[in-house]
Amino acid sequence: MHKLIFILSVVLWLNSCDTNTKNNNTKLPTTDSNVQTKLTVDDIKNPRTPSTNDLGDLGILTFTDTLHDFGTLKEGDVVSYDFEYTNTGKSGCIITEARASCGCTVPEFSQDIIKPGQKGVLKVKFNSDGKKGENYKNVTIRSNANPGEQNISIKAQVN
Repeated sequence: MHKLIFILSVVLWLNSCDTNTKNNNTKLPTTDSNVQTKLTVDDIKNPRTPSTNDLGDLGILTFTDTLHDFGTLKEGDVVSYDFEYTNTGKSGCIITEARASCGCTVPEFSQDIIKPGQKGVLKVKFNSDGKKGENYKNVTIRSNANPGEQNISIKAQVN
């Protein structure tokens, strides 16, 4: 009886791990209902996919600057900065995640397709409440670009 349960468990487990990828035209949604462009898996290449051999064909998110200094702030000030970037690569890019190193720092970004040559903005808000002294915060950006992970930073002196 135990052998039968074990064999059925293995069969069910193997069937649940089906990695069939024959349908590469799955539509991925955009977050803005006004955007008419829909992205298919064939539109972009993901550097984390083992089948991608030529990283030179990927999008490249090139930031105008990767560090912004807010200078001296009064404790409690809430400030923001727009980090501008351009897709200087050959394929469309999508930012999939932007994660700050601290809860006082909030990144905002669009998940729309950034086609080659197009520009975009990633806004970073910083709340200096309870953050006296020198502050240096990182935002880690994940995308389907090359490289797949990039960092931008802010700093401020809070009095």
